[in-house]
Amino acid sequence: MIQTTELFVDREERGQRYAYIILELFVLVFWPLLVFTALLNLFEPWLSIPVSLVVLFWPIIKRRYADIIAKENGIKDPRHAIRCSSFWFDGFMFQGSPVLRQIRQNAALSKSLDVIYNYFGRFNIAPEGYSENWWNESGPSQLVNTLIKKWTDFWCCMPIAQDVRSRLLLVQKEIETSVLDIYLNTGKEEISIVLLAGGTKQDVIMASRTLLNKIPNLKLKVVCVEPDGKFAVSRSKKLAQLLNLDTSIFVDIFKQICVDEGKEQLLCDVLAEKKYVFSDFDLVICIGLGDYMFGNNLNKFMKMIDNGKKIITANISDNYVERFFLHLLIHWPAMQYLSLAQYKAALLRNYPNRTIRITQTPHRIFNVAVIESR
Repeated sequence: MIQTTELFVDREERGQRYAYIILELFVLVFWPLLVFTALLNLFEPWLSIPVSLVVLFWPIIKRRYADIIAKENGIKDPRHAIRCSSFWFDGFMFQGSPVLRQIRQNAALSKSLDVIYNYFGRFNIAPEGYSENWWNESGPSQLVNTLIKKWTDFWCCMPIAQDVRSRLLLVQKEIETSVLDIYLNTGKEEISIVLLAGGTKQDVIMASRTLLNKIPNLKLKVVCVEPDGKFAVSRSKKLAQLLNLDTSIFVDIFKQICVDEGKEQLLCDVLAEKKYVFSDFDLVICIGLGDYMFGNNLNKFMKMIDNGKKIITANISDNYVERFFLHLLIHWPAMQYLSLAQYKAALLRNYPNRTIRITQTPHRIFNVAVIESR
């Protein structure tokens, strides 16, 4: 049963979604049309038309070029094979923004999300690897550096980036509410959480700090099943230390979960290998992984994270025009976009007879669901 569907209010973000949509349309469509119009006045159609088509499809051409370069040079990830995807994103002013480049080259990984979460210092945390005045080292002159900084500010505030930060805050609050509810209703002082593909764990770390401030005798144990181990784990330890948390609260298991038929590696089995019993955990959290589950795999994924206890999970919803910009220029992997109605149907199908509460991020790009215990 879907109990409520609410809209999360986040007054710290800029908003202005339609202004961003207009600029994204300019980058993707209107800019090539302007080039076409200018060339048509200067040259014959036989030249202006193909040049304009190249400009229009340049992001796609460059991505295919990256695949070729990566294959020829043995580069595992094609996103690292090219310096930038477009002048209009991480190649701005030809010098380019190292911040935007890091987002693109690590799209969907912890290093990219760390920049998006913390670029503006909203949570009093700085992104890994960047000094406060990073832009002064970007270009050949102060003017170019300033333009690159303003351009980076602009794209780090695009609606989906705003909603990524709002989702972080929303999930933090849902974790705090869920743990407090378990503590008050069961009397348990030791509460165990399993976190699947949580990356740097920033939402859980921030929630843990708040909870321990409120309930000093609370004992938290967070078991993290994390495929992105190299950066995510080192960064999460730094975040925990920054917030004066005991890092022994967090236990990392480096495993890739898979629900593909014939290749299954399920959460309960991974935990069992480390002598954990899945049903013993009080709370299951998995925020972003479901976005990459297609077809029936989404149903298998939803069943896989269910141990009968409380679940906090999420999906990405429709976000035209931005989704095209996200995949063409930022090289984000393909995702399963579900409307709110489709997501509700999937939740009801996989969690029948459970109370479910959904909260949407301010731009309605993400839906965060809390599924109550059986």
